[in-house]
Amino acid sequence: MSNSKETVRKILDQVKADKRTSLTAPEGKIVCDAYGIPVPKEGVAKSAADAAKLATEMGFPVVMKIVSPDILHKTEAGGVVVGSGGGTFARYWRIHRPVKIHNLYTHSLYIETLGELGVIGLAILLVALLPPLWVGLHRRAHPLAAPVMAAYIAFLVHTGGDWTWQLPAVGLAAIACGAASIGLVADSGGVLLSGRARVAGIVLAAAVGAVGAWGG
Repeated sequence: MSNSKETVRKILDQVKADKRTSLTAPEGKIVCDAYGIPVPKEGVAKSAADAAKLATEMGFPVVMKIVSPDILHKTEAGGVVVGSGGGTFARYWRIHRPVKIHNLYTHSLYIETLGELGVIGLAILLVALLPPLWVGLHRRAHPLAAPVMAAYIAFLVHTGGDWTWQLPAVGLAAIACGAASIGLVADSGGVLLSGRARVAGIVLAAAVGAVGAWGG
């Protein structure tokens, strides 16, 4: 314990000599270790290679923080890197928001997935969402294809701009429509619309959608 106290005394003397009123994170850890106070593992990295080596030795997940006697509030100074992932949009928004309003979600499922999980995460999401659409379009002659696909496409479009995809009822309904779409079988007795009828239907659907979006 005498050696530990001596180590702490040297650190405090150095801080006093530097005319500082606070300890750096590494200095604080040494003091805690000297008195048996448990703290997370840490190390000082001066390069990307050092950071990767320390992270591997300590085990993931890890957090990177700037070390400087002049920076006490590391988060506000942009000196903390914790990575990203599912559920981190709120933290990112709090740090980088252009306006001072509290927001937990970006509303759009696609943008939030892209922001939190990157391009790979968005690709995985699209792989899960698009197959029912592809199958339904190829089996559109089935009598149930139109209502099932209409509901599923409405979900895909609405999910791009509002947060209702987080409601269990909405998500389960979309999954049910997607499953029903995949379960459709080819119906040779179905009726296929002519080209003009399809264009008219698309125009009508777009008009209804525009009116709905405009009306909020």
